[in-house]
Amino acid sequence: MIFLGPLYHLLAYLLADRVNHFPLIRLLVFSLDKTILYVLIFIAISVLIAYLKKRRQPQWQVDWSKYGHVLTFFIYLVLLLHLTVLRYDWQWWRLSLVPGVSLKDFHWLPLVDTIKLAYGDSSFSYWYNFFGNVLWFIPFGWLLAYFFRGQRSFFRVLLMGMGFSFMIECGQLFLGTGLGHIDDVIFNSMGVVIGHFAYDFKHFFLMKHESR
Repeated sequence: MIFLGPLYHLLAYLLADRVNHFPLIRLLVFSLDKTILYVLIFIAISVLIAYLKKRRQPQWQVDWSKYGHVLTFFIYLVLLLHLTVLRYDWQWWRLSLVPGVSLKDFHWLPLVDTIKLAYGDSSFSYWYNFFGNVLWFIPFGWLLAYFFRGQRSFFRVLLMGMGFSFMIECGQLFLGTGLGHIDDVIFNSMGVVIGHFAYDFKHFFLMKHESR
């Protein structure tokens, strides 16, 4: 790790023998560490582009609200991809496909495995699988609703969320970093819907407040 090594070692010292699901904490810290690097690169490129544009167009001003949302979306995507598809490998460009894997190995039958988890030995696995998949995609629905604001964007955002979720599941399947499962796509899509409705509610509330 480049940035969060000391934090990880502290957490490992305090929690490794006490928390059953410590590998999830390790994955989160490792993914955050990689995300910080890519965010710094993104900001550096953004500053360079803004500097060059300002030189050519002295009247140009940065739209900080838009840039903040773009930066947030970038952070979200990078972190999500490292948590799900890329996992622990820094050199993601060297990842290779698992031989013999095809879409036939995708778990297409919905909710069967989720029901098994619900009645399994570990309730944590069930709740993490359900709520984790929903919660991780709420920002997707919220942020894309912002980018497409003023348009009839619900179905467009939902399809984009489903497509991105399916891409993640296929990435996990073909790279051997996880399983491809239709349940995850369903729960991710629920998160997209919640995020979009939450943004619409916030926007409606603000518009109503401003009209008074």
